[in-house]
Amino acid sequence: ISNQLQNQRLKEALSSAGLSFYECVGRSPDGLHQEPSFAVALEEVRGREQLAYVASVAGRFEQSAIFLWNSRLRKGQTIWLAESSGDSP
Repeated sequence: ISNQLQNQRLKEALSSAGLSFYECVGRSPDGLHQEPSFAVALEEVRGREQLAYVASVAGRFEQSAIFLWNSRLRKGQTIWLAESSGDSP
């Protein structure tokens, strides 16, 4: 399945879950690799639950990582996801 199709399915899953998200460009720290991505706004109260859901969905659609930004601390963190075996739907 193409990365473009996986991204479209990821977008649909985020939308179906009722999450607020924005299209953006994800890139490697050196800027050499860039690709379409999504910025998902987590709620203060349900952030942990939503982060777990986002990580699960991202892994299902073969994303390598998610980037978590804490607006209060103005600090970001890359969360690398385990590689999928390809057996899950």
